[in-house]
Amino acid sequence: MSNRLWSVENSVSNLTETQSSSQQETRVVGCCPLDWTTFQSSCYLFSRTLLSWDEAKAWCNDHESHLVIILSDEEWVFVKSHSTGTYYWVV
Repeated sequence: MSNRLWSVENSVSNLTETQSSSQQETRVVGCCPLDWTTFQSSCYLFSRTLLSWDEAKAWCNDHESHLVIILSDEEWVFVKSHSTGTYYWVV
């Protein structure tokens, strides 16, 4: 009985490690939620929903994200290329 219990505990431990490793890999690869776009290991959502700055910030916080903060010329070009004549909040 104790060998069987040890085997089950070992299997659970291995599954937990595998899940943790898989989650780390998806973050590195840049796997984004549906309708989000990947750029340089980050995910961007170009929403067409009209929100105030405070509403947009709250929405981002609720979805474990934040309003975009442009840190490079390349990122600026990427964001501009996806703006399609619509206004977006940029920090």
